[in-house]
Amino acid sequence: MFVIPKEQGKCIGTELVSKLIEWAKELGYKKIILETGELLAESCHVYSKLGFQQIPNYGVYADMPESLCMGKELLTANYA
Repeated sequence: MFVIPKEQGKCIGTELVSKLIEWAKELGYKKIILETGELLAESCHVYSKLGFQQIPNYGVYADMPESLCMGKELLTANYA
């Protein structure tokens, strides 16, 4: 995900990730995982702020020290 420089600082990234989290919940997903990089400090801050935590690197990222993998457990909505 990328927000163009002139729009950065307006919480657009946070809103986008929040919407993706809600959509995943609606679809019944139990967990979200992602890959980013430690050099992308702003992205890492957004993900951390929204409850993502660092997890072991997975898949093709397992042997990539520049990668940072994160995950978030989801509580699905109960409409009953």
